[in-house]
Amino acid sequence: MFVMAEGRLNKVMELLEALAENKDTGIPSFNRVFRKMIEPPYRGKVLFNHVSKMSPEDFQPNEPHVSLIRWFRSYPDKFAVFEGGDGRVAMFGVRVRNACICWKSNRQPIACEEPDCIRFHICKKFVGGNCTAARCRLDHHFQSEHSRGLLKRYGLEDFSDVDLMTIFRQSHLQTCNFYDRKGTCDHEDRCVKVHICADFVNGSCKEPCPKKLTHDFGSDHSQRLLKVYDLHDRRLEDQLDQLLICDFSSKQQDPKKLQRDEILRLIATGFAIFDKDDEGGACGGGGGDDQHLKALRELNLGDKASKNNSEERGSTSEHSAAEQPRASKDLRNSLKSGKCAKWEMEIFGEWKALGDVRSRKLETAFCNPKQDSISITLPDVDECLLFDTLIDVNLNDLTAALLEGAEKLKLRRTPNNTDDAWLWYYETDGKNWDPYPEDDQVLLESAFLVKVKRIVVGKGEIYRVKFSDLTQRNRETGKERRVRRRPVLVDA
Repeated sequence: MFVMAEGRLNKVMELLEALAENKDTGIPSFNRVFRKMIEPPYRGKVLFNHVSKMSPEDFQPNEPHVSLIRWFRSYPDKFAVFEGGDGRVAMFGVRVRNACICWKSNRQPIACEEPDCIRFHICKKFVGGNCTAARCRLDHHFQSEHSRGLLKRYGLEDFSDVDLMTIFRQSHLQTCNFYDRKGTCDHEDRCVKVHICADFVNGSCKEPCPKKLTHDFGSDHSQRLLKVYDLHDRRLEDQLDQLLICDFSSKQQDPKKLQRDEILRLIATGFAIFDKDDEGGACGGGGGDDQHLKALRELNLGDKASKNNSEERGSTSEHSAAEQPRASKDLRNSLKSGKCAKWEMEIFGEWKALGDVRSRKLETAFCNPKQDSISITLPDVDECLLFDTLIDVNLNDLTAALLEGAEKLKLRRTPNNTDDAWLWYYETDGKNWDPYPEDDQVLLESAFLVKVKRIVVGKGEIYRVKFSDLTQRNRETGKERRVRRRPVLVDA
């Protein structure tokens, strides 16, 4: 029978206790190192001498080189180790082997027809930042059913589209822009990008090359990089298909702006189909797609929605339930005050109008993010003998029940104008509801309209918002808060 030495057993127990209490064990955290490496200013690659500066919690300045290299090599499916011509390690990089773009889907006019393809059907030029097609037939996002399934399969579902862009870009061997433009590279043999003619890669350069650039992978430098990316034993045609041409000649876009612009592009190109006849639900429904955003930008949110996001969102709040954001004067005029929405209740299979008085009462309560329910009387209908009976309406799922355990009655809200505006709120520690900052409002509403499952917002403190259960989760601390989407109150 195997018996562990008492001293070693105590050491193991101390380590397990430290892990349970989330203490520093001296062992680098893979998740922390990976996330720091894909964020600015590193964006997927870090110099050997900068590793301790990037993640001082995991690596000490005097960390032995051997143990540092050994740790990165222990994750061959997540990281790449780049060596120079002298055999010395020069850089570490993110390289997720499963983050592969399907080359068949990017070939014209042939498309991938494999139903169970294990690669992502996204535009390779879009990932490289140089797709100029007005109507690209390939995905410029990771929200398709095929992509979401693969992300979950490979453990990448918790990353935003911006982070995924970095991961996919760095997980493919790239052509060197300096070599392609100048014919030489200052990094020479230590460059982590392959020195080959970019026009030859995309098939637009003829022999001999007008720029006198290389059209093969014959150099030791190229062979070394092909081996890092597992392309050294492939055919030349397959190697060229897997290369990524990244165009950084224009000013790099802000990651949040990139995500927001892409979501807005999906709306504009018809990817988002919003059902205007929605009969209710947790978020109410109703309204048009881009009209939502137009109305949202006209709101007067005041200083409440301009708080510094570098602080923990919701930790402190002076927001009062009575201080509801209200529509601007122009928006109020366009919504025809007093007639902004019509409320109906499904009774015996038919939708019955609740009238102006009940509608206004419901609208006022529904626009208040702090209010969960309201009591109203049933409409006076011939088939219903219980009119004037008070019932409680659940404003979160827009249902009402006459008796406990009885089948719930449905309510629906129909706006009187397509400029109906909505706001997003998060619950604070004081059980109040604060509106998100203006940039996050547009981003959240855009993502909601294109029916994505989750989105990342925030500056400094980063939050993941899930639309399925309407929660906000701090990506660093794991703290969760409730989220709500409510319309803007229009004054009578």
